[in-house]
Amino acid sequence: MRKISTSIIVSIIACILVASIAVGAISTNVAVKEINTEAREKLNAMSLQYAGDINMKYQNLESLAESISSYIVGTYEPIRLSDKAYNKAYMKKLGGYLERITQLHPEVASMYAYSDPEVQLGVTGTWYSQGKLVETDAVSEYENYLQRAANWEWYYQTKEAGEAIWLDPYEKEIFDKSCVSRCEPVYVENKLVGIVGVDVDFNEISDMIRGISVYDTGRAFLLNTKQQFLVDESYTIADTLESVGYTGLTEALKESSTGVVEMDLGGTKSLVSFVKLNNGYTLVLLAPVSEVESGIASMQRSAVFVVLFVSLFICIFAFMIGSRISNPLKKMVVDLKKMQESDFTGNEYVKYLNKKNEIGKIAITINKVQRSMGHVIETMSGEGKGIREASSNLGSIIDDYNNMVTNISSVAQELAAGMEETSNMADHLGETSKRMEEYVAVMGRKNEEGIENIAAIYDRAKRLNKESKNAEKENEILIDTTKKRLGEAITDSGQVEQINELTKAILSISDSTNLLALNASIEAARAGQAGKGFSVVAEEIRKLAENSKNTAGEIQRITQMVTESVKHLCDCATQVLSYMDTNVRKTYQHQVEISQQYHEDAENIDGILKQFSEVASKISRENDIIMEVINSLQRATSDGAAGTEEVAHSAERMLHGTQGLQEAGVKLQEIVHEMEETIAAFHVPSIEA
Repeated sequence: MRKISTSIIVSIIACILVASIAVGAISTNVAVKEINTEAREKLNAMSLQYAGDINMKYQNLESLAESISSYIVGTYEPIRLSDKAYNKAYMKKLGGYLERITQLHPEVASMYAYSDPEVQLGVTGTWYSQGKLVETDAVSEYENYLQRAANWEWYYQTKEAGEAIWLDPYEKEIFDKSCVSRCEPVYVENKLVGIVGVDVDFNEISDMIRGISVYDTGRAFLLNTKQQFLVDESYTIADTLESVGYTGLTEALKESSTGVVEMDLGGTKSLVSFVKLNNGYTLVLLAPVSEVESGIASMQRSAVFVVLFVSLFICIFAFMIGSRISNPLKKMVVDLKKMQESDFTGNEYVKYLNKKNEIGKIAITINKVQRSMGHVIETMSGEGKGIREASSNLGSIIDDYNNMVTNISSVAQELAAGMEETSNMADHLGETSKRMEEYVAVMGRKNEEGIENIAAIYDRAKRLNKESKNAEKENEILIDTTKKRLGEAITDSGQVEQINELTKAILSISDSTNLLALNASIEAARAGQAGKGFSVVAEEIRKLAENSKNTAGEIQRITQMVTESVKHLCDCATQVLSYMDTNVRKTYQHQVEISQQYHEDAENIDGILKQFSEVASKISRENDIIMEVINSLQRATSDGAAGTEEVAHSAERMLHGTQGLQEAGVKLQEIVHEMEETIAAFHVPSIEA
């Protein structure tokens, strides 16, 4: 039973340990968050405080510069801007004002105002420091201005900006100190009159920033508008946030003007607080996260110590509780072991029956089990005899039932054989009917195809008849037209005879011309040398006459050939027309008669096929009726066969069942004997108890 108490103790200790560790972890996590939140608030408050102090200094300088600018705007006459005498007198008067301001504000290193040197063609101005006039050489200063020397850079930057600006810290040689200046251009009637400047010792601001203490190794630094380091223990104005790798701070400054973020600066995880000043500069305070969370380790050690102490106390408490729970269980297990050995007379549980917890419930359960087993054993002893008698009667009943089942099984088998033969005959008749239905279906399809073909033949015959009649009409028209044209051609061929007449006339003219040429040649010969040219003409005329004669002869020959050809053509055309009038016309008439007969035959065949289709449909309907009868017969025989088969199977199952009952009766008698022996081994309290 040590296992139960050990399990209880271990479970309690595990739960408490888990709870303690969870509480410690949660507390530590909350503490870490609180420390981080406190550190962020501290850094933010410090940065805002120092930023306020610096803004106050810069705001005072801005107010002084604005007051001087407003005074000049209200008193200066811009029309006299190029008047040197007026400007000198005005600057002398303005100097008294600057003297009083520098006396009243010791934090101001110096104040000055200068007219535009380009208009004056020289340097005209006034400059005071701590209530004293600062002497300068106007000529050398004008040369420095023209050369844009370093001591005049403030003027050029302000003029180019066209508005009030803060200059980055620079060395003021005349004071031998680093200064930061607020410079403001003065415009009167949109004309640049001059520039006013106020200097403050930057070392005071630098020392204040360097003196800021943030945890152990934290520091503060100041950035200008270009994110260059104005004040820092490690970097100079030549360095920027980007060049030193503080890109995370660069992104944060783009998104907000103030805030506290956690980032990696130079390989160190740090909390960074930043605030943008009114003049555009940025004050940054940073502290390593490791220093911020330095107090967490000691807090964690304290938490571990508390958890260990609580765990020790819980172990002692758990041991006491476990023992108190396990002792009653140990005693009741003794009774349970006796019950395991068929002895239900144990009484160790009795002392715990009145307890209201789970131990009492277990004791009550053991008591109920013992009483129930007593009732069961007594009941089983009384019923054993009745079971033995019932099993003997069951054996005789089963023998009678077995004989009846045997007779039913033989009758059912004979009936099933007859039904199976009937079913085979119905199947054969159904197959024959199905084949007949297929033949009728094929005949119907072929008949439908024949009707479709007859319809096509009918259409072709009708179209052939129509085309034959049209061809006959066209043939008659062609014959008549050809006869007419042939007659005209024969008439026209008679004109060829006129060519022979013309040819004879040409021959006559040719003979006359030839004779004339001969006479001319003779006369030319008589004339001698004078008639030589005329002789040549006569010769040419003679040749022309001979050519004309030859040509006329050729024309006669060709004309004769044409006449014979025309005559022959006319004879052939007459024969063709005669053939077309007799044979072709008869052929077309015969074709019309054949197409008419073809049309009538197609109509007769179409009627026969339609009658044949109607007969096939009637045969198909009668065959459907036969199929329905056969199907009904098949279903009836099938159902009968299935029924008889089921009866046979049921009889067989009943036979097997009776055999099983016989075996069960024998087995039941054996069980009754074994049960009596088993009951005799149990020890139970009496029912009265």
